Amino acid sequence: MCQQLFSQGLVVTWLFTLVMISPSTASLSAQEVSIVGKWESVTRSRGGIGSTLDFHSDGTVSLTPGAMLDLNYRLDGTRLVMSFTDPGSGEVSENTVNVHISGDSMMQSDPESGQEIRLVRAQAARTDTLPIVGTWSFTHQTGGIAFQIFTADGNMHLRVPARTDRGTYVISADSLTIIIEGQDPRQVRYAIDGTKLTLYSTDESPQHYNRVPW
Repeated sequence: MCQQLFSQGLVVTWLFTLVMISPSTASLSAQEVSIVGKWESVTRSRGGIGSTLDFHSDGTVSLTPGAMLDLNYRLDGTRLVMSFTDPGSGEVSENTVNVHISGDSMMQSDPESGQEIRLVRAQAARTDTLPIVGTWSFTHQTGGIAFQIFTADGNMHLRVPARTDRGTYVISADSLTIIIEGQDPRQVRYAIDGTKLTLYSTDESPQHYNRVPW
């Protein structure tokens, strides 16, 4: 799977749709502050499709569905070695690309096909770690912007957003309501335990999210 991911433009293409959330206005109370921030779905499809919820302090929310792949990486000279562990089978696959970093620009090239992608640093570089650490953006083969996030502890997160829909949310006690255009508001029960968010609804299994640390 890892090899397929970095072939044909070095990243795999996923196609999917999601309902639109429309913007309006809302406000937060002090008890609602803990939900503010970015959360990624833990449960994903076999193909790696998940979603990101980004709750803002002004009562607005961004919902971004997309492809999510979590890998480990190591640098071996000018080679970037990425390994993926299949969550179902436990099988580990590796993919290696040549990498060159110059300032806020990174070039990755497939040593066999010669295909290249150019990445641009999306956040300011840190001076206390490896130059590769941070968030990098690049143009996906579908024309959208995708991201590679490298952490200091050897994790690499590939994110290929499909779209970002925006709307509003309201919290009352443990009830979370998201306003969706053209539909009745969706109301769920929610719980936060440290860096974990769980959404409970009467017609679906619980949905689990982790707070994004980057």
